[in-house]
Amino acid sequence: MPLEARLRKFVELLLREGIRLKEERLAAEERERREAEERQIRREEERRCRIELRRRQRMERLADRWRRAQELRAFIAAVLQSRAGSEEPHARGLDRWLEWARRYTDELDPLGTNPARHLLGVSDEEADDEDVRATVSRLRHELERLSPGLHTQSSSPFSFW
Repeated sequence: MPLEARLRKFVELLLREGIRLKEERLAAEERERREAEERQIRREEERRCRIELRRRQRMERLADRWRRAQELRAFIAAVLQSRAGSEEPHARGLDRWLEWARRYTDELDPLGTNPARHLLGVSDEEADDEDVRATVSRLRHELERLSPGLHTQSSSPFSFW
């Protein structure tokens, strides 16, 4: 086989090998990208599960407080009923105690004063803020990945976060 034919075969082999290596690299990059997306989806799902668990636990605690407030109101009503019609020497002290007991029970009851504050709670608002922060972070990362160097922190539409 003449030298030119061998050289042509060598160059063809080199080109095929280069194409194969490039395809393998692209496939590995794609596989890595998919795995990263799957990890992100798993982390997001775990985060949502933690938020859901905290919300459920909060609701259970609020229901316990509501039940306790109901019991205390029944107790206060029983105290009032037991003193009805009787002239007690410590009536003023009992009146002050009853007023304190009502205030305490109202504070304890999540459906008493300002129910939205008790039912929604700061933790849910913070969780919602964390959702926004995570989304902004993902978008910022994607923006940088798609156009590296073009978007700085100061020019980003998300720079207020």
